[in-house]
Amino acid sequence: MQKLWWRIQPKNLKIRTSFPRTLQQRLPPELLSSLASSLVEGGGQVFEIVAALTDLQNASEKAHFRRRAELQRSHADERRDFDGRYRAAVAEEERPEQLMALTQALDREKEEMRRKQVRK
Repeated sequence: MQKLWWRIQPKNLKIRTSFPRTLQQRLPPELLSSLASSLVEGGGQVFEIVAALTDLQNASEKAHFRRRAELQRSHADERRDFDGRYRAAVAEEERPEQLMALTQALDREKEEMRRKQVRK
């Protein structure tokens, strides 16, 4: 391990000095060294925490995906039902003067349904 460190150290210094000052890290080397050694000594705990957080994130993403699929399914069902009612109402209306008022009312209802679905 030490041989590797001594082999990489000159390259590390060269890279560090070639960076502009504004892009260089602002953490002191002592702090970085202590963080690295604590990861080496107690790294198992860190990896366990990361694994638990990853599992938690995956579970919440699956729940969100299921909820979204349920909403999309219910919205599609509402639109299908409304389209059926729209066609039936227009087909049943015999008077042309009432047909215009009926389609306007149904169009307003359709727009309201669309707004409601967007808010969910």
